[in-house]
Amino acid sequence: MKGCWAKYVATGAILAMLAGCSSKPTDRGQQYNEGKLTQPFSLVNQPDAVGTPINAGDFSEQVRQIRSASPRLYNSQSNVYNSLQQWLSAGGDTRTLSQYGIDAWQMQGADSYGNVQFTGYYTPVVQARHTRQGEFQYPIYRMPPKRGKLPSRASIYAGGLSDSYILAYSNSLMDNFIMDVQGSGLYRFWRRLAAELLQLCREERLVGIAASVKCLSIAVK
Repeated sequence: MKGCWAKYVATGAILAMLAGCSSKPTDRGQQYNEGKLTQPFSLVNQPDAVGTPINAGDFSEQVRQIRSASPRLYNSQSNVYNSLQQWLSAGGDTRTLSQYGIDAWQMQGADSYGNVQFTGYYTPVVQARHTRQGEFQYPIYRMPPKRGKLPSRASIYAGGLSDSYILAYSNSLMDNFIMDVQGSGLYRFWRRLAAELLQLCREERLVGIAASVKCLSIAVK
């Protein structure tokens, strides 16, 4: 009889352990292989990773764009960019990170199992016009006064804001939505873009047949 009870207890313990494991969420790719971590950050000399980065080329292109769009940002972080670029050019082996002055840190994460959520941000550039015309039918509003509860997005799309808050009109409601989600954005008018291209033409910084076509198009417009 005692043997039967022991079997029941052991079976119950195993089922409880399995239930505990299955209760951990995995809907966002969470993993629990390394157990619970006890430090917010810990230096890892040998990262537990196999293979090399699959998007090394993407990183190089991103660095090029940063250098072009924001020289100040690039210069302030150039040592980091250069070290990573050298590491990637040498094969991107995680076991050699320290040889390039790069430290790898393990993060505890909110759940203490190393599952960390990262978010990204960018500044969308939206084509716009000063007045509603052609395909440019979607109002871009400035922030209304914060008097009480602000209208919902659905209410705004349904015309819940006064036209006095309209800054411009875009040709894509999706672009407006993305700008709302990001929290900010830039909108460009044809006249400003044309003036910039025309200035490039005058400075002879646009060359070749394509440049001639662009300059001719600007002149005609």
